[in-house]
Amino acid sequence: MPLDAERLNTQWKEIRDRVKERWTRLEPDDLIIHGGNVEQFLNRLQKKTGESQETIESYLHELLYGGAMAMHRYRVEAGGRLHEVSQQAGKLARRNPGELVLASLAIGLVSGVVVGLALRRR
Repeated sequence: MPLDAERLNTQWKEIRDRVKERWTRLEPDDLIIHGGNVEQFLNRLQKKTGESQETIESYLHELLYGGAMAMHRYRVEAGGRLHEVSQQAGKLARRNPGELVLASLAIGLVSGVVVGLALRRR
């Protein structure tokens, strides 16, 4: 997704310090978008930081949009991990159904005792 130059110019004051934190070698003059020229600014950042244009734009995009792309990536990764775990749990349940029943009963019994004790103290 291309970087929105107008949004960057509008929100620059809010995100400038985070850019400075990420690339500590930048001087105050490096953090000025002269005349709203974002291309010139990005080229300067690339030269000063040694980072690729894509990396810089991706980081700025994340700052501008609250990490929406990162959140999407985490959601996809978490969904994949949840799917893996549920498959493993299903395999375990098919291999050892008796252990699953005993574990469920034990968890239920312990939970019941804990809730009963908690209600009794009131």
